Amino acid sequence: MTRNGWRFWREWDDENRERTLPFWLRRDVALSLLIVVIGLALYLPSLGSYALWDPWEPHYSQVAMEMNDAGDSLVPHYRNGNRWFSKPILPLWLYKTSFQVFGQSEFTARLPIVLVSLFGLLAFNFVALRLFDWRTGWLATLVLMTSPQWFFIARQAIFDMPYVVFQTTAFGCLLLGLHTDSKRSRWIYAFWAFSALAMLSKGLLAVVLPASVVGGYIFISWDWSVLKRMRFGRGLLIFFALAAPWFVFMTAKFGMSYAKEFFIYHHFERAAGLIKKPNNTFDLYVQQIFYATFPWSALFPMAVLRFLSWRSADLIGKGRRYLMVFLCFAMPYIFFSLSSTKFNHYIFPVVPFMALIIGAYLARLLTSPQKSEYRLEALLALFIFIILAKDLVTHYKHLIHLFIYYYDRALPTSVNPRPYLYAFFIPMGVALGWPLVRRKMGWVSLTGLMVAAMAFTLFCNTWLLPRLADTFSQKMLWQAYQEAATNDEPVCEYHSWERRSVSYYFKNKSVYLNSRKQGTTKRFFARPGKLFCMVDRNVYSKLRDRVKKENQRELYIVNSDHPFTYLVATEKPEGIPEKSKGVVLDQVPIIPQPMKAQWEDKIQLLGWASDKESYRPGESVTLTFYFKVLQSVSDDYSIFIHGDAPLGGGRLNGDHTPGKGYYPTDRWKPGQIIQDVWQGRIPHNMSNGRMELFIGFFKGPQRLQVTVGPNDGTDRVKVGRLAIKG
Repeated sequence: MTRNGWRFWREWDDENRERTLPFWLRRDVALSLLIVVIGLALYLPSLGSYALWDPWEPHYSQVAMEMNDAGDSLVPHYRNGNRWFSKPILPLWLYKTSFQVFGQSEFTARLPIVLVSLFGLLAFNFVALRLFDWRTGWLATLVLMTSPQWFFIARQAIFDMPYVVFQTTAFGCLLLGLHTDSKRSRWIYAFWAFSALAMLSKGLLAVVLPASVVGGYIFISWDWSVLKRMRFGRGLLIFFALAAPWFVFMTAKFGMSYAKEFFIYHHFERAAGLIKKPNNTFDLYVQQIFYATFPWSALFPMAVLRFLSWRSADLIGKGRRYLMVFLCFAMPYIFFSLSSTKFNHYIFPVVPFMALIIGAYLARLLTSPQKSEYRLEALLALFIFIILAKDLVTHYKHLIHLFIYYYDRALPTSVNPRPYLYAFFIPMGVALGWPLVRRKMGWVSLTGLMVAAMAFTLFCNTWLLPRLADTFSQKMLWQAYQEAATNDEPVCEYHSWERRSVSYYFKNKSVYLNSRKQGTTKRFFARPGKLFCMVDRNVYSKLRDRVKKENQRELYIVNSDHPFTYLVATEKPEGIPEKSKGVVLDQVPIIPQPMKAQWEDKIQLLGWASDKESYRPGESVTLTFYFKVLQSVSDDYSIFIHGDAPLGGGRLNGDHTPGKGYYPTDRWKPGQIIQDVWQGRIPHNMSNGRMELFIGFFKGPQRLQVTVGPNDGTDRVKVGRLAIKG
């Protein structure tokens, strides 16, 4: 670097000389502009290129859409009603305003959340540099910006980002008001104002979390003067002036039914586990916070120990500042861990303060002299990083589960990010391990780690999320219906729980049929003319049986592209004969693996084929089976495929409807040759060696009996082996 370059950095780092620089070169302005530019570059690409994810994105977007259509800015509407009491109003105002200004789309639904997240990053940087220094603020902001849970939720049209931004900003203002000397009152009043915005975004958490932090701080430091310095009189006036009017309006309009549902049901009963929501053990969020802030979480154990050790012995001045920052992380973590309802993303409020602690640690490493103990810290960080990276490479679902609800939904086998993850994680590991050589985290190694983290962020936002959207949205069924329907024929949805994206994209046109209730299907399918229905694959046979029995009508699959749901109709679609789908063959082909097995006196297995001789864990696999129909099957059976490792270590599961559902077994005719093709992926945890392959037919808990061929005693035909190589 030239002499003039060194002079610039010295002036930029000098508090007094920094004020003499031109406006556009001042530290605060330059850093703020950089944050906005980097944030837009990471968060905006491909923002509207994929469907809204079930269940929350289309749900909340639909509420805003219906409010907009009804011309109502105060009362949330959902499915043609005005008694939607689930959430507060502020995020809905953001969505509704975006729809009004830019029109309705996936991009405009997510755009206000991206902008709120950028505001949160600017406010976070502002607070951090005034609490500590510009290096800490800058590094902590970059850590937060590239933490997976932050950048995933920054692109989700849900309520959590507005709440966390306003709650974190409120905590930051409280820290400035209590632990800085200049203009203390305005920061305290800002704390109350942002707490009100947090209340309008998520509810009573905006009261509970600050109370727990302040209470914990007083209990540890015994500094009761905090209560006086928080200016409760004027502060509560500001809080209620901003937060109370809408809640008072809703209570006055709808009475105690609103208060009971919003405050009792959605707050206290949810926290107590009295409603059916996910729960888990106390240590769930240990795992989640490390995935949420990867790769920076590898530094967190040493960062938090160093952070707490930097306080003064008597907890005066800076030490109390460190204590309250730590409690802003610890108290929400304890609260959510004790709660009986545990969504993975509930831990999101602790992420900004993890980033602040890690940023302070990185800034200290950059400015402190070289020390031999940094090698030990780097070794620990590298060890933690390797464990986390291995988890994410093996099961990238840990990333996706940071912000979704369907934790048990299988991710598509066609999406394999593993090679890309290696490309990002190896440079990260090298950068984290560099202090083992140099005994210090330098700007070069930290910059390398930061660039790799940004590249990983952009990859997830532009490559991974768009490819997974169809798994968590049913927009493609709406598109298939648009192509197949000629006169806006009636359409229903048949499953056990409403799919939010169906309601949103169909604009409430679809009729919800609860698969657990009798009678609802009979009334819908009694309508004359062509009818459509979206049905989960696992209950398709059940629906066909009901419609046959109750309405004497047949169902035909119109579209089977969605991984979990069919679009079916009461009339056979044109241009989709069974032979064109490669299901019914004119003659028996040459079969690579011929064999003879039989299920009762109905179906004979002629043989099978695989697309490769050997596979690696995680590789895609295509299996083709050939059957001869001996007699009419007369019932709708599914096929199961099991691939078992003899010594354990994973199982291949391939339950599916024959012929992708277009030609179910009750339509098979004697003498036909049936080709069934199944595509899947070898489990990532499948052990090396061989996989024993089994096949059979089932309906519900019952299996067709194997009467001829190699049978393992559970009516599974053993067809052969697949070689698995590490």
